[in-house]
Amino acid sequence: MSINFKPTDRLVEATPKPLGQDVPEPIHERLKQLCDLVYDAGEPRRPTKQEMVAAVIFGSPTTAEELIDLLRRYGKATVADAFLPSQAPTGSVISLPTRTSGPRSPRGR
Repeated sequence: MSINFKPTDRLVEATPKPLGQDVPEPIHERLKQLCDLVYDAGEPRRPTKQEMVAAVIFGSPTTAEELIDLLRRYGKATVADAFLPSQAPTGSVISLPTRTSGPRSPRGR
């Protein structure tokens, strides 16, 4: 059975499909930082991690060459590279906060 959508349907209202993917903990922390970044910049509400992932996927490169470059850069990246420049860690050890699952406060902190 196929799932049908009208071309004019809003993407954010389409039936969600779980990804169920694990990511390295520093990437998860970066995702939180990205959500905080747009909220701190004046977005009326803090986006959910799901919304941010969907938006980043939607805005991702669409050519094989760009995607290959992105995969190669990711493959060479260090843990320190995962952090936004404004929140780049210093020192010889990077400690991430322990987080529990579930919704966050509006500030996400």
